[in-house]
Amino acid sequence: MQVIEAYWTHIANKLRIRHPEAKAPAEWTKSEAQSFLNKLQNKTDKSISTTTFRRIFKDGHLGTIGTKDIFAQYFDYPTHGDYINEEIKRKKFNWFWLLVLPLGLGIGLMVNNWTTSTTTSKTFSEAFNITATIEKAVEYQFSAFKAIPNYESNLENLKEVYSTNGSAYQEVLSILKRQSSLNWTLNNPSNASTAQLVKVVVDSIGEEQAYVTTIEHWRLDWFNQFSQRDEYKYETTNEQEYLLVLDKMTKQWKVLQNNYSGNKFRYIPKYIPCDNIAVQTTDLATVKKSVRTAVENDGLGLALKILDCYYSNKDQKKFPDALTMLLSEKTKLLRAINTDEIDKTAFEIKKSVLFEEVLDFTKRL
Repeated sequence: MQVIEAYWTHIANKLRIRHPEAKAPAEWTKSEAQSFLNKLQNKTDKSISTTTFRRIFKDGHLGTIGTKDIFAQYFDYPTHGDYINEEIKRKKFNWFWLLVLPLGLGIGLMVNNWTTSTTTSKTFSEAFNITATIEKAVEYQFSAFKAIPNYESNLENLKEVYSTNGSAYQEVLSILKRQSSLNWTLNNPSNASTAQLVKVVVDSIGEEQAYVTTIEHWRLDWFNQFSQRDEYKYETTNEQEYLLVLDKMTKQWKVLQNNYSGNKFRYIPKYIPCDNIAVQTTDLATVKKSVRTAVENDGLGLALKILDCYYSNKDQKKFPDALTMLLSEKTKLLRAINTDEIDKTAFEIKKSVLFEEVLDFTKRL
């Protein structure tokens, strides 16, 4: 099931009509595209490269919200949202829309020369709104990541498109807190991190829920500001599934759940505040038992965090040098697997050795 980006289809049709030979933008030569982009810049005072133009009209990329707004402004609309809303309200549709929805047994819906069907109009309108929510979710999430550790001002944007009660928002918030606590950033010089929404598929639209599938490309090169080294590299082009809900108060679609997986093994350090494990660090006997339990459950980070929090307590003795070494070894091991210095097999072997060293340290306490 696929949604052909209706906004760009409509823009492409307008550009085709204005072309002297009625050529679609995807067929324009580089000089033809540049000639139009010069006109666009003269009118909007904003520039777009021929590469971006080609990626949108020839390769099928969705483009950023800002790029969509520029094209809308060329046609005298303040934003692409205004363009969409006005075109829908006036029913100026004499072009093909292809929107595949689960109607009956997978029957597709094709609209040619807009009709007066209220149901159809609402369906297309909601599809646009849902797509816009997904676009903003990707953009706002990446912007928040870029703002770490000063991400608090980005939370309002996130709340605009995420349901704060949903697992998707809580996961993003957890990442923001964790990376901040680790002193990781995406803002070091020459950082090549990026997030790109390649394709959006509106699978179904209900009264209060909608299901969407996307293809997204994410590259996150997390850099440790303390060690001044790359700490975690994540890059994948994957399929993601979204569950959106209609906010009853604002009547806006918001992301509730977001399921996805990467294409490389990574070990993600968990953000564990000492207050969250206070019960496990009350006394030495409890610490020893809690560490053993953590190791038995493959919790390397938790085991070392219990020890770290216990000895960081002002009432405890001097922080052991041996524990400092163990924490350093864990950091080096995670860096190695998360920057592709070692593979998963080597990681598991080294992690087992580190587990034994943690248990040995605990026995000597």
